[in-house]
Amino acid sequence: MLIYKCPDSNCDECLTYDSVAERGVCTSCITYYEVTNGLDCVEICGDLNIIGSETCEDGNSVDSDGCTDCSKDIGYDCPTIN
Repeated sequence: MLIYKCPDSNCDECLTYDSVAERGVCTSCITYYEVTNGLDCVEICGDLNIIGSETCEDGNSVDSDGCTDCSKDIGYDCPTIN
């Protein structure tokens, strides 16, 4: 088993059994991402950081409040805080 830096831009470390493998199993992600299914790194929804494919981030799990699953709900205009 080898641990190495992954070619995936959001994955921090990978685990592989073959030194020439193009893609291993992601074991840790860069900041603001988490490992899902032991394979990929996805944005952490609910951490108050808008990154990647997230269009909003309200830090809660309430649906239809303007931001659901880190995507803007139709008909809502979410303010951006800089």
